[in-house]
Amino acid sequence: MKKLDEMREDDFLGAFQQEKRKETGFVAKPVAAKPLVAKALPPAPPPEDPQLVALRTENAGQKAALQRLEADVAQARAALDVARTTQERFDRERRLADKRAEDARDRVRELEMRLAAADKTALWADRGLTKAEVLRALALLANAQPQALLTAVMAVEPQPLAQLLNDRLALVCGAPTCEPAGDALLLVVPVERCELCGGSDLRAAYRAFAQAMGAARLPSVTFIGGSPAYRETLRALHRELNPGFALDAVGKKRPGESKRAQAARGLIVIWGGSEVDHDTTIHYRQSGDLVLSVSHRGLSGILPRLTAQLQKA
Repeated sequence: MKKLDEMREDDFLGAFQQEKRKETGFVAKPVAAKPLVAKALPPAPPPEDPQLVALRTENAGQKAALQRLEADVAQARAALDVARTTQERFDRERRLADKRAEDARDRVRELEMRLAAADKTALWADRGLTKAEVLRALALLANAQPQALLTAVMAVEPQPLAQLLNDRLALVCGAPTCEPAGDALLLVVPVERCELCGGSDLRAAYRAFAQAMGAARLPSVTFIGGSPAYRETLRALHRELNPGFALDAVGKKRPGESKRAQAARGLIVIWGGSEVDHDTTIHYRQSGDLVLSVSHRGLSGILPRLTAQLQKA
């Protein structure tokens, strides 16, 4: 037996197996080798029909085209939805704009009707104002009482504007002696149109009126109407000249006016050139010893006319 270090690996294994067989008494029988049988390969598929291949290719192309078409349709529908939404928004905005325009036209028509129904040009003509003087008067009123002027101009009836003009506007010649008492707005006009003097001496006119009152033996005079400034000017003249009879000047209706009117004596002057509440004048028309109506607005016109009527009475 070969030495172990001189044996190859195969020799070592063979020797090891022989030793084992000797020890166990086992003898391996030779195994007959099975014959190798070659497996049969599957038959090759027949070649495809060229027409079928062409049809399959065409079908795939049509499916791809259909998918692209469906994508285009979906995109078109989305764009249509956006366009429809935009159109609906435009329609709403157009309807809203149409309604606003119609409302504006209605307001214009209403304003035109109100202006036509309340032509206030006669108020300016009644004061004898030129176009330039009207603009100056409006500027004075707008500066002093802008809200009151706006309300009066926009009112349907002319009475608010007439009352505002009567209460606040005084036509004067600009002379120092022709400044009415109170806070009247002074519109300077030619001297012959001054509502205080009319180109003459206001104190002389009041003295003549006082003489006519004395001749008629009237103990008092009550002026109904006139602007606050002119009523205050009358009071100032009366205090200054002290003609010997009582004077009262009534504007708006006061509490207890009916009783005061019933107790009134002497001369009752209805200042017809001004806007006076009918409830105020109706009580005084049935009172006093003598009732006179004078349509002239200014003191320069009313005093001479009262004097003339008293001299005729």
